[in-house]
Amino acid sequence: MNKKQFNNIAKALSDPRRLEILKVIAESGEISCGTIADRFPVGQSTVSHHLKLLADSGLVSVRREGQHGFYSANPDIFEEYIKELQEVIFNSDSKRDMVE
Repeated sequence: MNKKQFNNIAKALSDPRRLEILKVIAESGEISCGTIADRFPVGQSTVSHHLKLLADSGLVSVRREGQHGFYSANPDIFEEYIKELQEVIFNSDSKRDMVE
C-alpha cells in the first residue's frame, strides 16, 4: 500500500457518516447509491460525495449499469490498511512516513 492510498483510507474512515455507509455496503454485498441514500437523512448528492471518497480510497468498488452505480466493499483493502496502521503505530519507524 502506498502513502497516498493509506492517507485516502484514513480520510475516508474519519467521517462517522462514511463509516455508517461503509457498514451498510459491507452488510449488503452490493447496493445502489439510491438505496444507500434512502437509508440516510441526507441528500443523494451528499451520499454520492461520500461514496466517491470511499471508492477513491479503494475501500469500495463500483460497478456501473447505465447511470446507476452499485457498490461493494473490498475487505482485502481494509485488512491491508489495518496491517499498515499497526506497523505505523506499533512496530516500525520506517513506516512512520506513511502519515502526512
